[in-house]
Amino acid sequence: GFEQRSSLQLFFALPSGPLQPLGPAHSPKDHIIAGGGAYRHWREPMTHGFEHTGSRLWFSIPKNVALKELSRLVAVVFPMTPNMGFVEVVHKPDKKAKDYDPTKRRRRKEIHRELFFETFPTIGVEPHLADRPEATLPGIHYLWRTSHHDEFNLELQPGEIYEKRMPYAFAEYFGRFEKSGAVLFPPPACYKFYENKVALTELFQASNVLMPETWVFSSLADAMGRRDQVHLPVVLKDPYGYSSIGLLQAETMPELIEAFQTFFSKAKPGVEVLVQKKVRALKEARVTYVDGRPFHGYWRIRQSLKSASAASTRGGFQDFNFPLETIAPFVESFANKTGVPVGGVDLIWKDNPDVQQEPYTLEVSPTSDINPPSPPDWKEGYAEFKHTKGFRNAYLGIRRKWTEAMVLAVVDRHRRSKRHLFVGMDTLFQN
Repeated sequence: GFEQRSSLQLFFALPSGPLQPLGPAHSPKDHIIAGGGAYRHWREPMTHGFEHTGSRLWFSIPKNVALKELSRLVAVVFPMTPNMGFVEVVHKPDKKAKDYDPTKRRRRKEIHRELFFETFPTIGVEPHLADRPEATLPGIHYLWRTSHHDEFNLELQPGEIYEKRMPYAFAEYFGRFEKSGAVLFPPPACYKFYENKVALTELFQASNVLMPETWVFSSLADAMGRRDQVHLPVVLKDPYGYSSIGLLQAETMPELIEAFQTFFSKAKPGVEVLVQKKVRALKEARVTYVDGRPFHGYWRIRQSLKSASAASTRGGFQDFNFPLETIAPFVESFANKTGVPVGGVDLIWKDNPDVQQEPYTLEVSPTSDINPPSPPDWKEGYAEFKHTKGFRNAYLGIRRKWTEAMVLAVVDRHRRSKRHLFVGMDTLFQN
């Protein structure tokens, strides 16, 4: 089929003989087994993670001549890499801030930039650089990554809240890079869901994504007026928070009222509270995917059923023995339904997880950290592992694989959008 098409032409030669073309190129397996020169070439999907992905070639020789009798086997590879670029990270921190530290605030972004620049040469690409929307060129496929709140300073309108405005500012600003006819990957529009659980709830509901029962209350008065709609037990979340910061729980109505009062006493005016039915389970999963294909996954294990979250910031543990191949069909469907092709998605199942069953989706982020596996003999929590000397190299290693997967995703998208007609290849090497 179209997604397993060849991008090369094979030739063979017998001793003292000319090069002769093999073909046809896109042959089914039974035709290749029969011989005659049929072949096919394709890349396998990333169902086992990026490190298990590879190109495959099946071919045959006319009359099933043994390979040891050939003098030459030549492959002419047709370039399938699009023109690519990179959106430069430009950040102007507030030098008047008390905690101003330009090296610290730039470090993570610079790491990802350098990892991309290590990856581009592996596919023969010299990227075009764009540091502002007007600098992009039509037809160029630009990779990019941004994260967190200090990317640029927002000019807020009266009454606007920074945390609520930030995701839309990301989507709008980086969307301008595509006005020239350039293409950004991942799509900038996905960033309106970054640290924006209100928008995510609306997206999941519109996309028929299974999620725990969820309520959004705009104020303490709204929450108190509609508290009887809530089905306990629940977890209360800051819709614009991250890393499980500020989570509250309620098992009873008095606890729910107290949690409402606690949340709104600390929240900025205009910030909603997101209330979600608690799914009782010790395990939840974090799966990072690239273009709808699982790249990396692990179990996050709560300290107990009473814990609000399995995040490492909450004392959770990690188990990296996760079945990426089994979860792959769900991830592909999720990415297609939501239109979020790249992200880290949090999944949970009731009681004992059965990955073959549809999970509850808690949230997805178009940009997220990827936790590398801890050493096999590690006995402490994952938060402690992050402070060891070995963590940095492990983190850089998994992130490098992620940048490779991102680059290959752009190549694959371009490849699948093209068709090639091979004409006159039998005379290419006659002279």
